[in-house]
Amino acid sequence: MVCPLDHTVKLHPDEGEILHDPTSYRRLIGKLNFLTHTRPDIAFSVQHLSQFLQTPRHPHMKASIHVLQYLKNEPALGIFLSKSPTFDLLAYCDADWAACSHTRKSVSGFVIFLGNTLISWKSKNKLLCPSPLLRQNTGVLDLSLQNLLGLVVY
Repeated sequence: MVCPLDHTVKLHPDEGEILHDPTSYRRLIGKLNFLTHTRPDIAFSVQHLSQFLQTPRHPHMKASIHVLQYLKNEPALGIFLSKSPTFDLLAYCDADWAACSHTRKSVSGFVIFLGNTLISWKSKNKLLCPSPLLRQNTGVLDLSLQNLLGLVVY
């Protein structure tokens, strides 16, 4: 299993049969959301699946079970707390313009490392703007710089 979500499957809010009992899907996504604190590798997948909490359907449940199988097959992945003597502060950011196929929102995010240890990350959807590439990328950079400066100040 290479990634938490199958990249060949595109999830839509109105495709597939509605689940008879949506509470099981909602509870599973809630538990996966809690797990993202120590498993940032599933953060995007859980965020994507949480968009369908209102009316979950069978393809959404199948995709969430795929995330569970990924977790079962990759138990060693997660936050690695290194005892490396280096205290280099590294930040990376990225944006994907109009990545969500049904809302056409952009996805942006960043990660911050202290040495080899991941200490902060964030991913979020944003509305489209007139000059998307310039504003989206500078917005992500601004957000990661604000977080980075907040970490340095504390």
